[in-house]
Amino acid sequence: MRWILAALALTTAAGCAGRKEHVISMKPTTYEPETLTVESGDLVVFKNDDANPHTAVAPGRFDSGQVPPGGSFRVTLTKTGELPYACTLHPMMKGKLIVK
Repeated sequence: MRWILAALALTTAAGCAGRKEHVISMKPTTYEPETLTVESGDLVVFKNDDANPHTAVAPGRFDSGQVPPGGSFRVTLTKTGELPYACTLHPMMKGKLIVK
């Protein structure tokens, strides 16, 4: 029984090992980086580094809601392709994720 649990733990750890975390900073009028390429299954963290709330919305894929100053929003992307997103509070803020 112990070896089964150990094998299961190793399999689970190996499955997570390839997953990367990427951070997109929400600034006063931009996302940094504005364009980011990630692998399917990677975690993308939108971190609000501004004194005002922001959003990150890709219709039909994700909606962060209002992210307060110092807050963050996390999303794991699995569908490949180009994914434009924007801040609904500041329409000039636009970005693009490329999921491979």
